[in-house]
Amino acid sequence: MGQAKLRRQQQEEAAGAPLPGGGRRMPPAGEFLQRHEQLLAADRRGERPGAVVPCQTCTACCRNHQVLVIPGEERAEDLWHLDLEPVPQGWLLRHNPDGSCVHLGDQGCTVYPHRPRACRLWDCRLFSLAGVADYPGPHWVPRIRREADRQMMAALVLARTRVDPVLGPVQRMRAVLFNAFPKLLGSDASSPSLPPAERG
Repeated sequence: MGQAKLRRQQQEEAAGAPLPGGGRRMPPAGEFLQRHEQLLAADRRGERPGAVVPCQTCTACCRNHQVLVIPGEERAEDLWHLDLEPVPQGWLLRHNPDGSCVHLGDQGCTVYPHRPRACRLWDCRLFSLAGVADYPGPHWVPRIRREADRQMMAALVLARTRVDPVLGPVQRMRAVLFNAFPKLLGSDASSPSLPPAERG
């Protein structure tokens, strides 16, 4: 593949370019999962990384999810900005009656620099990759560049057949990714390498 074509494809993926017939473009599964693993590793080192998702105007992740906030994982100055309610496991971000986060404003998140860990690490593209269609967000389509990309997609399709369809969307996504790539994602389904389970 020529360098100019590769750069154009990478720009489309970074921007979440729309596809004919619906959906948005994302990087190949292997590249995407490697970047996500690097993000989670930085979080485990105590850095404050944030997933870079080309959301554009989408706010699906700010609606209809319970976001668990664990005070020990957050900076004190961030907790002061969050509207929380206590639960046995920690605290939940409060929601409006319509299911949206109380911090969701007309221009997006009103506490973005102080958003909790679960929000910083959230990446809706994991749902599309795992084939979870009932997640209320955009549908992402991974690019296939090499034979390894085809093999990863085949592993994901096979893993979907091993996951109980009764599970909720977050649990199903985690189970599919773990079944497809146990070595990449850790030793068990509660591995910190998997996406945060604080939501929905």
